Amino acid sequence: MKREEISNNNNNKQHFNHKHILTRLQLEEVDEVICNACKGDVEEEQLYGCTDCKYFLHEVCAEAPRSIEHPSHTSHPLSLHTVPTYSNQIFMCNACGRVGDSFCYSCAHCSFDLHLFCSTLHHTISEEEEHPHELQLVCEQDKLLTPNMISICSLCDTVNTECRWIYYCETCNFGFHLHCKILKLLEESSEEEEEEEDNEEEEKEDEIENEETANPEISAGSDNEEYFSLSPSSSSSGRGINEANSRAKTRQELEQAILESLRGMARLAQKLVVDLLNAAAHYVASR
Repeated sequence: MKREEISNNNNNKQHFNHKHILTRLQLEEVDEVICNACKGDVEEEQLYGCTDCKYFLHEVCAEAPRSIEHPSHTSHPLSLHTVPTYSNQIFMCNACGRVGDSFCYSCAHCSFDLHLFCSTLHHTISEEEEHPHELQLVCEQDKLLTPNMISICSLCDTVNTECRWIYYCETCNFGFHLHCKILKLLEESSEEEEEEEDNEEEEKEDEIENEETANPEISAGSDNEEYFSLSPSSSSSGRGINEANSRAKTRQELEQAILESLRGMARLAQKLVVDLLNAAAHYVASR
């Protein structure tokens, strides 16, 4: 009874997939929130969550009904499952063709599955940048298999033989696959994030450059500090190199002096030999 009274409070909710009461939270109270139901980022200002367990839900995911009837599958109602019922615990969405591993609406009789997001798609959208007319969601299998629908996508050349959902303008025979549109949005979002990161890096570089321009002594000081901050070992190494160079120069000079001395001794020995030979010649001649 106490739990029911709390769950009826506008700021709290008891969800069947979590044992604790989920409190209505403001987004700034938590960081980098991922919805446990759809695995999407929570960008809303408010959400339901249990901060102790790090369990959070979009408001629309928290209020998703346990069972729905959807025009894409009129044979049976679709039941909400917190995990896929297949042995590998993943499913492939019949709407967009993307794999999921979290909450889904499923028909156990027909192996038909939908993402929570896909189950709540608007049946009419306006894409002024893509097309001047409103586009209708086509999710019925019999309509998707008509010749016009099989190859209608303006974003790809793939034949839609798997009955993936399409947004379509019958007047202009214009449309695109749901999964192609999602992929395009993801690519655009990724490009925007990369552009923002590049802009932030450029801004940081500009700030550093402006600081150095405004304070030239900063860069000069850093250079001087680097010059004068040589460690004792570095200074010793420098002195050692100078001493080695000096010794090398002295040795070279000594070797040159020895060489000149040897040359002088060789000339003197040669002269002595010549003198001895002349003396011997005179001695022989006098006999």
